[in-house]
Amino acid sequence: MDFIELFGGLCYNGRMEETKRVKYFRHKIDNLLVVSKIVTVHYFEFDRHFVSEGEAHDFWELVYVESGELCCMAGEETVTLRAGEVRFHRPGEFHRHSSGSRAPSVVILSFECRSEGMRFFEGRRMSLSRECGRHIFEILSEASATFDIPVSDPLTRKMELLGDPALGGTQMIKNRLEMLLILLLRQETSRKGTEELFLRDEAPGGLVADAIVEKMRAHLYEGLSVEQLCEGIAYSRSYIFRTFRLATGQTIASYYNKLRIAEAKRLIREGNRSLTEISDLLSFDSPNYFGKTFKRFTGVSPRAYRARYHR
Repeated sequence: MDFIELFGGLCYNGRMEETKRVKYFRHKIDNLLVVSKIVTVHYFEFDRHFVSEGEAHDFWELVYVESGELCCMAGEETVTLRAGEVRFHRPGEFHRHSSGSRAPSVVILSFECRSEGMRFFEGRRMSLSRECGRHIFEILSEASATFDIPVSDPLTRKMELLGDPALGGTQMIKNRLEMLLILLLRQETSRKGTEELFLRDEAPGGLVADAIVEKMRAHLYEGLSVEQLCEGIAYSRSYIFRTFRLATGQTIASYYNKLRIAEAKRLIREGNRSLTEISDLLSFDSPNYFGKTFKRFTGVSPRAYRARYHR
């Protein structure tokens, strides 16, 4: 039987039969925050002597400290941002940055947004939730697949598109940035004690990974074995290994070494210790193994990395 659906009726073999019209309500999208242009997306690894010249511009700037400390001077206010904290600079606000007592790794996102809701972020400093922090690095990932971004170059004024940029890359950056801003608004203004209408996905795998990563961060300098990292977690080793890889995309050993190398990079930028001392401090088996591991994760040797910051 031939079947054609038409507005207000159905047609069977050329014969029309009237049907009841069904009306659907269409909700207009309420755009709380609209990012109109992306200016820069940068990841910086500063040494402990870094001081910026200071600037003011006609767009917003979001400054996020991944590790270490960054001093932010804006107007008459100077604050020290620590790992996991973010501060916004509004358009026209003169600001200057410098390293704190610990050499910082910093993400800076600058963008145009003329939405009234952005006034909430003026001069605001806040700690990012894990979900918000994940959006920061998803934006970085999209940007690195879309633009040719120089490493740790504060003077960059224009990001050049790659020859073969990620499909829809700029739109993905815009969308993820808008999601990040809305999540931050929710984080800072949400009412406590509201009733949950659905079950959140809190699978044991995520909790297991969180517990292990927390233990890694607390014992970066001790060079713990995988077995030691898993101690005290009431699941079989095979389950822990499987769920950790599902949650992070990496093995436990690889993730632990990644954190240790990130700490080694910070120590190198601070310039207070030799490479051998840093290798010993982080409990690598030997300076040679430290060098190989460092190059595997960063693409350069510890000596070459140090040369970027200490001439």
